[in-house]
Amino acid sequence: VCDTPRITAANDDIAAAERDVVRSVPGATYVDLTSQFCDQTTCHVFINGKLAYRDRHHLATPFAESLEPVVEKTVLRQVRS
Repeated sequence: VCDTPRITAANDDIAAAERDVVRSVPGATYVDLTSQFCDQTTCHVFINGKLAYRDRHHLATPFAESLEPVVEKTVLRQVRS
């Protein structure tokens, strides 16, 4: 299990296309969590001592659960607006 270059792991063109689609849906919000496991150059396998991925494409449950505060903050902000 190794860290992966961001350019390989996080496709910014696909993320931009996803954001465009979400913008076309009234009331929808795009939540980009890439910054939670990737910095400018690398997507990390271990973050704050937690294994981030259970395989090449899925987050490990303990790490996914650690993202709850970020997701909750975003959802609450959207609900209140």
